[in-house]
Amino acid sequence: MTDPRAESRGRPEIGVLGPLTVRVDGVERAPSARMARRVLSVLLLHADRPAPMTAFIDELWPQEPPRLARKTVQTYVYDLRRRLPRIATCPDGHGYLLRLDGAALDLRDFERLLALARTAFAGRDAETAADTLREALALWRGPAAFADVEAGPLLAARTCYLDELRLDTVELRIEAELMLGRHHCLIGELKGLLAAHPLHEAFGAQLMLAAHRAGQRATALAAYDRLRRTLAAGLGVEPSWRLRRLRQAVLTESPALAWTPGARAPV
Repeated sequence: MTDPRAESRGRPEIGVLGPLTVRVDGVERAPSARMARRVLSVLLLHADRPAPMTAFIDELWPQEPPRLARKTVQTYVYDLRRRLPRIATCPDGHGYLLRLDGAALDLRDFERLLALARTAFAGRDAETAADTLREALALWRGPAAFADVEAGPLLAARTCYLDELRLDTVELRIEAELMLGRHHCLIGELKGLLAAHPLHEAFGAQLMLAAHRAGQRATALAAYDRLRRTLAAGLGVEPSWRLRRLRQAVLTESPALAWTPGARAPV
């Protein structure tokens, strides 16, 4: 019988959902030099795909590249190859390719779990969806991806996207929990999420619904009023039609807001 520990020996474990880490057999192999970490981040953003030389130059020197920019990138890649031999030069000689070849990358695992959860959610399997989404969110080791890497245009855009994807995942997990009737347990978490993201209408709507279902009508209405004031002060806008309709449903104690096992939340 093959020993799974032997199979995993020498396999890099790469983390980007938080500080950048590269571990091989438990030993940290990520470079400490600032620019080398940025080069590695570009390679990881293009994992299993060619990363053109222009991507490195645009990321490292977005304003005015130095005369020897290409040579500098080559030097950093040479150093990275001693840590990660999986880096190959593209056939045309104008870029590099990082092959994962079975390496563990937390971002790939997160995306895989999120896809599985969405499939379960679409099939109204809220229990599986909630469990899978919790597993996906547990992969994050900090509030932002590539948290300790200086970001140029490419990395900044990608981390912004990942931050939004993480919030969407939290929102979906809470929706699955609401489908399971766990509204009492969600109120405190949703208050914290709104404190951290005061303009996030979806979290506001979920707090209103959870509080209403828990018999805390005043809490639900206070959440709406607080969000309305925040939107007006921060963006100069009123709450969305969806949120105004939810407030009216709370005021009239609409039966549509009652929990029904397996039914999606009407928010």
